Amino acid sequence: MDDIIVIINDNGLTGKDGLGYGGVTSNTTIFSPFSTGPLGIIYSGPTIGNAYSVGSRIRLSSNSQPLIWLEGVITLKNINVINLTVDLFSQTSATLSNWNINLAGEKAV
Repeated sequence: MDDIIVIINDNGLTGKDGLGYGGVTSNTTIFSPFSTGPLGIIYSGPTIGNAYSVGSRIRLSSNSQPLIWLEGVITLKNINVINLTVDLFSQTSATLSNWNINLAGEKAV
C-alpha cells in the first residue's frame, strides 16, 4: 500500500488568502433608462485596489432588487473609480443607487 503524505504549514491546508472580491459595492446612482456604452462608478469595499482589473467583466446588481443588473468590461480602474463599457442589462426602467459588484462570465452570443 502507498503511503499518503500531507504537508501542513503555517497557512494550513488552504494556503494564504488571495485577492478578494467580496463586499465591493457602489452607491453611484444609475438613472433610467439603462443603455449600452460607457459608465463610471465610484466603489468601496475591503478589497479596494486589489480585486478588479482592466479587461475584467463585471456585473452590477441592485442590492434592493437583485434581478436588476448591468454588465460590462472594465476599461479604467482607479483607487475608487471604475469605468466600464456596459453591453448587457436586465431591464431599462430603474433608477437605483446601491449596487453589488461581482465578476461575470462572458455574455452569450
